[in-house]
Amino acid sequence: MTKNQRLKISRVKAGLSQAELAEKLDSKQPYIAKLEKSDDFSEAQGKKLAIILGVDPEWLMNGDEKDIRKEERNITKGVPYYDSDITGSIVGSFSDIKERPAFFIDFKPFNDCDAYFTIHGDSMFPKYQSGDILGIKKWNNPNTLLWGESYLVITDATENEMKTVKNVHPNDKDDSTIILRASNPNFKGDTIIKKEAILVMAIIKGKIRKDQI
Repeated sequence: MTKNQRLKISRVKAGLSQAELAEKLDSKQPYIAKLEKSDDFSEAQGKKLAIILGVDPEWLMNGDEKDIRKEERNITKGVPYYDSDITGSIVGSFSDIKERPAFFIDFKPFNDCDAYFTIHGDSMFPKYQSGDILGIKKWNNPNTLLWGESYLVITDATENEMKTVKNVHPNDKDDSTIILRASNPNFKGDTIIKKEAILVMAIIKGKIRKDQI
């Protein structure tokens, strides 16, 4: 395997686009594109790239095929975790992935999930506390929900571009809407939203909790 292929894999693993890597080198995206298509870069260039990407310069310039295949497998093993705003990241992950994941989590019981993200706030305490990492799986039909379960719900502008995790309940008075309800008794009151305003619903499959930072 060639060094340009190792360069591309290292860049992807570092979560950088070609343009972002070029910016760190005070260069332009076509420069990185050229490097990733050929082996035409020097030891000095390779060392600088390796420092930025956090890899061994010797490996970048001279690594063997066995090593690179291992790196390729590690890039996309597991489920993507997004550490930025849940709307841009999670919506993107269900379409064209407009934002790159920070890393991947390989935990077999949750490997059927579509994404992970960190919940913030206390409205779902004690079921979920701020800082928990939630595994979610997209739910395609808002007319066949598991009532009482927790979902990530993202709505359009007609429902104020809501981005929230709540327990979901039926509205017996209007089946074109659903009720969102917090688990924390300190957050009183229901929120009623129209089904047609929902951009994404994803059921919460489970959580990862860190007791210490």
